[in-house]
Amino acid sequence: MALFRWLFDGLYTLFANKAEREFRQLCKTRPNQTDQAFYDAFYRTSEISFDTCARVRKVLNTQLSMSNVRPDDNVTTIFDDLDLRDICLELGDEFGLKFPDNIVNNMDGTVDSLIRATERLRTQSGNRDSGLST
Repeated sequence: MALFRWLFDGLYTLFANKAEREFRQLCKTRPNQTDQAFYDAFYRTSEISFDTCARVRKVLNTQLSMSNVRPDDNVTTIFDDLDLRDICLELGDEFGLKFPDNIVNNMDGTVDSLIRATERLRTQSGNRDSGLST
């Protein structure tokens, strides 16, 4: 197992870009936050729903292995080959939404912009049902 981990770390160092490596290192030093703690810390007093925050975080973790994110983390800076449209397609699949070009073009790539755009589209479409299983 140790050999596999050493090999994986070596390959990761060779192929991951600097911003991604720095982000991964930063995440190791951050205290882990549950979805509830994330919501309480950053969005409780906003118009953003807990459901939107939790599900956007789930998509980022599933698609980009981005756990322990913060609102100002920028996916387009961390992953220089990522097209924001791709992550919007994944979010669209999760929420049953379509992200129009004008919305995607006005996003800055931060986790916050993904959360806010998703919430706005959910509100406009009336698609506010929870996709989280309890």
